[in-house]
Amino acid sequence: MRSIKFKKILSAILMAGVLTTTPMATTAYANTPADVTEQEGAQGDTTLPEQEAAQPEEENQDSQDPQDPKDPQDTPDTPEEVIKVGKARLVSVTSVKETLQLKWKAKGNVSGYLIYRKTSDSDYKKIKTIRDKSQVSYVDQKVTPNKTYRYKIICFYRVDGKVYYGSDSNPISGKVKVEVGRVKSLKVKAKKISLKLNWKKSGEVSGFFIYKKSDKGSFKRIAKVEKKSYLDEKIYLNQKYSYKLRPYRKMDGKVFFGEYTKPVSGKAAVKAVKRKITDKNSGVYGKTILTYEYNDGTMVENPEKYLDDQVSYVMYINKSRQMVTAYAKVDQCLVPVKVFICSPGYATPIGTFHLNLKYRWHELMGPCWGQYCSRITTDGIYFHSIFSSQPNSNKTMSVSAYNKLGTICSHGCVRLQAYAAKWIFDHCPVGTEVVIYNGSGYEPFKKPVIGKLPYWHTWDPTDETAAYLCKQHKCHQG
Repeated sequence: MRSIKFKKILSAILMAGVLTTTPMATTAYANTPADVTEQEGAQGDTTLPEQEAAQPEEENQDSQDPQDPKDPQDTPDTPEEVIKVGKARLVSVTSVKETLQLKWKAKGNVSGYLIYRKTSDSDYKKIKTIRDKSQVSYVDQKVTPNKTYRYKIICFYRVDGKVYYGSDSNPISGKVKVEVGRVKSLKVKAKKISLKLNWKKSGEVSGFFIYKKSDKGSFKRIAKVEKKSYLDEKIYLNQKYSYKLRPYRKMDGKVFFGEYTKPVSGKAAVKAVKRKITDKNSGVYGKTILTYEYNDGTMVENPEKYLDDQVSYVMYINKSRQMVTAYAKVDQCLVPVKVFICSPGYATPIGTFHLNLKYRWHELMGPCWGQYCSRITTDGIYFHSIFSSQPNSNKTMSVSAYNKLGTICSHGCVRLQAYAAKWIFDHCPVGTEVVIYNGSGYEPFKKPVIGKLPYWHTWDPTDETAAYLCKQHKCHQG
């Protein structure tokens, strides 16, 4: 009997010892990233509330009465539910107008996102807190062109006043593309025997590369400029050319290229324009004038290349303006070809005449001698060069007479520079018509202006036979 009682007591003691080792509670927890505080100057973010992790309750130290195993025992607490926070997946980091645009996706329990960024010379730092879970993109504007940045995202979840954090997203890097400005309004305009390009720009541009091609060629780079215009003088008349530009930008010792413009085309053309002169004060009143003009309306300076070699001329001398105009006769029209400054005299007659005699050198009044003499009237009115004091001498020209060109000062002849007298001598045979008039009206050319000569310059600078003297004295070129 004693033995049975002892066994019952021992069994009760052992049962009481087992019960006192049972835990009475478990712990709720939250994951916390190493850096949860907003960085200084992080684009206007505010600090998240401190996270509060649930703390474990203390174990119940009371044990059941080991002498009464029949008494009911306390039931252990149910463990608090573990909070699962969603996770983000970075999809892309794209350079847009010298910013970086992040896009991501997220699943699970999410209230917002923490965006972290690192560079080659710094570790991850939080740059933005987004509290709207529906916002799954962000534009980082505080970046430097031509620099690479690496990003990751951490989700957070707020519940019952507590903030729980997920794990890091996949990292993605992006490089800020250097934006180069654009060329706008590229235009080509003919300007005599040249083509001028003009354009505008937008954005950051350091300069422009210019490319050109002819009808049958391919584009080749012809120039690098910083201004917004370019004059191309290496062209042929009536040849079509195309141009395109490419802007560039210099940064950190490197050159970055923008987009090519669409090609634009142009050509420097010459067109023949006819007009009937209705100005009664003009020496060519009632005549039809044919001019060769560039696209911009200016006359071709030397239209002889458009004329037949056998063309004939008529010479018009405006006595009151002291200028001679050579017109070519083409299809009942007059084509203005040359204009010369001259010095007629008060005795120079008005009317229509014809050349009737020519001399390479001829004795004039004084006596003096002139070169390239073409007689206008039978009584001794000539076209001739500035006279010389010695026969057949181009080194004894009258400097004072040369410096009076453009005034009325002769005894009746029409004095000219040597090259002008020679042109008439070479191109106007005996029989060429000469019209002398006083006119204040239309003239196709302006009166030429020439410089004065010093007293020692006793030769005509336009005389090709005396060019060596200018070369010796280094006074005139060409």
